[in-house]
Parts: sequence; structure tokens; C-alpha cells
Amino acid sequence: MEYAKKALGDPASDEEESMTNTNSNSYSSPVERKKQVKKGKKAKVDAVSMVSHIGKAWIGDIKDASLDVMKHMVRGFITFHYRKASGMKDGSVPWIQISTQRSDYISGKYLPQGAKLREPSKLQKKEVISLLEFWRERQKSDPADIFTFRKWRDATGTLQEPVEVDSNEEGASQRRTAAKGKRKAAPDHWPTNTEESEDDQGGPTDKEEPGDVG
Repeated sequence: MEYAKKALGDPASDEEESMTNTNSNSYSSPVERKKQVKKGKKAKVDAVSMVSHIGKAWIGDIKDASLDVMKHMVRGFITFHYRKASGMKDGSVPWIQISTQRSDYISGKYLPQGAKLREPSKLQKKEVISLLEFWRERQKSDPADIFTFRKWRDATGTLQEPVEVDSNEEGASQRRTAAKGKRKAAPDHWPTNTEESEDDQGGPTDKEEPGDVG
């Protein structure tokens, strides 16, 4: 009997364990059950981090990548460059506007001939591969100009010129400080030279003696 229990399992103990699990779940609050469900979900993929390194976007080898991963790479690549153009760290790509008015946002030289750029989840496998392979070729032929946006869309829907981001933070900080100093300086302040101050105020000088007031 002991061997049978070990080999086949003890129905009584299994039933008891099942009842225990059922009871523990029935007494758990809705919040606790929600947390348990969340534990089983996968963490949200940061598409931008998949294709960015040291402040630059770069497409790696896609030979063994799944379609889902490649779509994330397209999303991350476009999002990276759109945020760079807009200067917003958490900017969202207006996929609908880009798909319908692509030439307003992106020059044709940055996309394969005849390519239709849409929200990545709606792209077909051959479209995704075509985009990634095209950008990988530009990485080899023109690494300094792989991709860029010509315009970005602000909160009012108005197209704006790309924002020029200074990579030298220290230099940018110094320029901002200098600009603040210029704004604080008064345009018509008194000279610091004592003699000039007396001249401006009509005071006596070495060449001219004060006249008799009487």
C-alpha cells in the first residue's frame, strides 16, 4: 500500500490538497486575485531599448528573430527617432497621420521604395523584414544619416521642425546660464568708471571749474 501510494499518488491527500487550494482562493480578496493574475502576465516590452544604445538607434541581426520581435524593433526604431525630432522623452508616434501623410513626416530616402509605414502590429512579415533590412543597409552605407524625421506633430496637430538637441550637456548648460545673464543685465546701466559717472551726471572735472551759483 505504501508503494502504491508513492507510485500512483494518494487520492485522499490529492483531494485534500485540492480542497485547500480551492478554499484559499475563495477567501482571497479581489485585489489579491488580480495581483495573482498580473504575476502570470509578461512584462511590457520597451521597444525603444531593443534598438537603442548609447543614445543611438541601431538595428541588430534579424536572422533568427521572431515576427513579434521584429515588429517591436520597427516600433522602437521609429519611436526613437520621433522622440529625438520632437525633443520629448516619452513622445508617442502619430501612426495614423504618418501612414496617411507620410511625405510630410519622412523623406522617401529613409524607406524602401513603395513601402507603406503603418502601425507595426498591422504590418505583414515581408513588410517588416523589408524595413529592417533597408535600415541595416543604410547603417553600412551612411551611418551618419540612417533615418530622421523632417517634421513632428505637436499637441495642437501643427507640424513642427525637428528640435536640435545638444549632446554636450555641459556646454548647453553654460549657454543657458550665459543667456540668463544677458537677460538680467540692464541695457542702460551706469558706467563703473568714476570719472565717466561724474561727467554723465554733470559733476566737476579737471578741465572745468564749477561756476559761482550766486
